Amino acid sequence: MEDFKEIPEFKETADLDLAGYFLVKDFQLDSIKIRGHYVIFKFKNSEALEKEYIKYFNQEAFVDAYTLCQAIRRLRLQTRELRVHTGGEK
Repeated sequence: MEDFKEIPEFKETADLDLAGYFLVKDFQLDSIKIRGHYVIFKFKNSEALEKEYIKYFNQEAFVDAYTLCQAIRRLRLQTRELRVHTGGEK
């Protein structure tokens, strides 16, 4: 019997640092959504993304600090713009 695990089409996270890490690793951000008090970053999933996800949480992932900070800044800006346009921020 074959052990087959289907990979979901998308990976969602509310973790800003993880989302920034995925961007630095050149994974495609599909969308940013607001769910209640949370901002959800949705990425196109793949085996490579799943491997990087595991590396990240096992603290085996390394990226350039400046590049990661820039990616996080971009995400924060996009999040602010989304909140303003959806009426989530006053």
